Amino acid sequence: MKIKSLETENTYILPLDALVNIVVTSNYKEDLIQCLTNLCMAKKKNKALLLSDKNEIVHDLDCNFIYIPYADSIETNFQFKAKSVFNTELVELIQNNPDWFLSIEKIRMGCKDLLTDKGFYEFQKIINRGVDNYVQIEMNDFNIGAILQMLQVNVQEVSSEDKYKMVYNLMLYLNQDKTNLVYLDFPVTSSVFSWIEKVKTPNTYFFIDNEDIENFNFETREKINFIKLSKCDFKEEFDIRLEDISRLSYIFHSFIQKNIDQQSQKNIDLYHLFSDENTTFLLKTNDAYIQNNV
Repeated sequence: MKIKSLETENTYILPLDALVNIVVTSNYKEDLIQCLTNLCMAKKKNKALLLSDKNEIVHDLDCNFIYIPYADSIETNFQFKAKSVFNTELVELIQNNPDWFLSIEKIRMGCKDLLTDKGFYEFQKIINRGVDNYVQIEMNDFNIGAILQMLQVNVQEVSSEDKYKMVYNLMLYLNQDKTNLVYLDFPVTSSVFSWIEKVKTPNTYFFIDNEDIENFNFETREKINFIKLSKCDFKEEFDIRLEDISRLSYIFHSFIQKNIDQQSQKNIDLYHLFSDENTTFLLKTNDAYIQNNV
């Protein structure tokens, strides 16, 4: 897919050749995420455009962007706080699947019965003393979200990584019938790659921020593409071996790029092959190589 930002005039080519992708965003991460949010979620066509290969505007974009920023606190989810992902999405899940949550109706009726308790009659008598127009207490809203705030998920011994997996799991489940673009920028270890292999579907594309990969020696037998992003409408494609992915991920980390002259000559040569800042490079793992090594 090709995206043009109408605010920065940058053009981003985000290939969808593989379900799992490692992305070097350089200095364009914030703008790219803003474009994807505007196109897929906010539908703000006045801020970003989806273009065809012929640079024609594509109006029918049927996809969903899932991104939980690592900078944001996700702890409120596990207390089901108001407006948290867990609270708002579980409310919608309850409303759409009442047969799954039969106790909710019992709670609703219980709240109505609460108003018939003697204590409420006494309370009404107290507040109505000397009042010309007698008033009664009524239920004007049944707020499921407020009830959920009495719940919590015990995550005291759960790692930060697993907490993010839990939130992404919910978002992936709720959007399983859509084409999903999933951006990950929390610390990515080898177990995250294993998790991706378990939850990915044919209509879900993962984009892993290269800056947040903690283990460059990750192992996987799944096809992974490596994308070095630019802001220009020009792309080159190369086939690479699966084993080269970890090396590319390492040398295109921002710290290593700044100190590339201290690397081995092999790493320096590989870096310069794909260092052009005006070109988006799509480095595709060779399918035949993967099949021969499974």
